[in-house]
Amino acid sequence: TNASNSSKDVGPKMFGLTRKQWFWLFLLIVLLLTGVVVGVVVSRQEDSVDLRQEIIQKYEDASPFVNATSPQSLALDWLLTDPISLSEGNLSATVLERYALAVLYFSTDGKNWARDLEFLSETDACTWNSRMFLQTDDERQAYRGV
Repeated sequence: TNASNSSKDVGPKMFGLTRKQWFWLFLLIVLLLTGVVVGVVVSRQEDSVDLRQEIIQKYEDASPFVNATSPQSLALDWLLTDPISLSEGNLSATVLERYALAVLYFSTDGKNWARDLEFLSETDACTWNSRMFLQTDDERQAYRGV
């Protein structure tokens, strides 16, 4: 009977591994991937806390951040979910530029702008107004002057 039990455990082999070995290999891979994902999430949360503190410290008066609906608070909340800003890992010129433009967007009710200029998109901030559709010669001239 020992021989019949061991043959049940072995079963057909695929790539030289039994079903039991495949199960344990699969479980190990799932656990490793879970650990990697948890590590990335925790790291991003720590980065976002640091970034929040760095931005607030740039202001002499932190009172705009007390009001959760202020343009500064809304821009900071957006920044802490922005993959480009989070990938920088520190308060770089790119992050400050994206934050300043986000404050502009929220302070001028950007979601209701007549034209979609792709503000707050996951692209380089220099391209955010690249979809501006200029209809008249005066509009084109004004845009060239910027």
